[in-house]
Amino acid sequence: MEMMNDAPAAALADPQTFIRDEAHDQWRHLRAYRPVAWTPEPDGPGFWSVTRHGDGERVLRETSLFSSFEGTTLEANRWEDDPAAGKMLPLMTAPTHGELRRILLPYFSGRRLAALETEAAAFVGGLVEDCAAQGRFEVTDMLGTRIPTHIAFGLLGLPESDEAALLPTVRDTLSCDEEARTIADAELLLYIADVVDQRRRRPGDDAISAVVSAQLSVGKLEDEAVLLTVLNLMTAGLTTTRLAITGALHALITHEAQWRWLQTQPEVPGSAVEECLRWTSPAAAVVRTASGDAELGGQRVRIGQRIAVWIPSLNRDESVFDNAGHLRLDRSPNRHLGFGTGVHACLGMVLARLELRLLLDTIRRRWKHLESAGPVERLGSLVLQGIDRLPVRVASA
Repeated sequence: MEMMNDAPAAALADPQTFIRDEAHDQWRHLRAYRPVAWTPEPDGPGFWSVTRHGDGERVLRETSLFSSFEGTTLEANRWEDDPAAGKMLPLMTAPTHGELRRILLPYFSGRRLAALETEAAAFVGGLVEDCAAQGRFEVTDMLGTRIPTHIAFGLLGLPESDEAALLPTVRDTLSCDEEARTIADAELLLYIADVVDQRRRRPGDDAISAVVSAQLSVGKLEDEAVLLTVLNLMTAGLTTTRLAITGALHALITHEAQWRWLQTQPEVPGSAVEECLRWTSPAAAVVRTASGDAELGGQRVRIGQRIAVWIPSLNRDESVFDNAGHLRLDRSPNRHLGFGTGVHACLGMVLARLELRLLLDTIRRRWKHLESAGPVERLGSLVLQGIDRLPVRVASA
């Protein structure tokens, strides 16, 4: 089928679409009329946009036909493969990917997570009390950055003394200012390189040491692969969970009846956490590359072409979710794909759920009132989507 230039698809290659909060309008149109649409871009070769749940789930699951090796995001030079191909967990292929994932999985589950939860609950409680004492605050700075950073430091065995010093750097890794973002990325990479060097000399019982010492069928990971994988472990959860937290609070502000309903519950239901994840969908486009010619949604995808699976669109697919455009904290079932699916499903999904559950449970008990206190600012990115700045006003219960 001919690759037609259609305006809603072309808009998805423009970061301004996301800053203006217009992406959902474009996705809604594409789901109805062109669920797999060719998307031209001014600075790249173009890509296929996938907007329906079924097509997107297929692309994410069929790793033999739709590969993550060449890159997973709509950034950098898309005329070439990602320079981190094969050197970072999301960009690894079998058997290396599966072997390393199995080594890391215990650090994101079981007794380690249970031990982390008690301390994390106390930390979140303290932040929420501080917010109530201030009355007016900005969510990203007070909660969205601090909670995932604190929990990531605990999980990775990083010194608590480094946490406060790195907060501005972590915040700037999502900056809309390219220079600030570049500097922050470099600072974080230097920090991780130093930590990796320390773990080589004095390994511990933590995820970073596990990556450093991992014995795989291909041997030990090369130095660059160790560094990039550890960097990915740290930053993936920081950015997406930050956006999920900020987006969840904005959702409660704009859906007051749902906020009141949550406050009446004896505990936070799992459905509320899952609905917040569906609603916010921080990962924007998850990219795969066709390993061969394929038919997808009635379109002929050629070998080597990029496919962008728009996760927020999949999670608003009207054929899968009743009243998809409405926040329903009691939604069940909820087949959202906020963490992806298949062998490359997000390793840190349990952490993200924990952080959201702790926050929702704490604010519903300790805040009586929650409202907007200024204009919302959104990210201008094709990789992550959501709210960058959210000033709010709260009152204690």
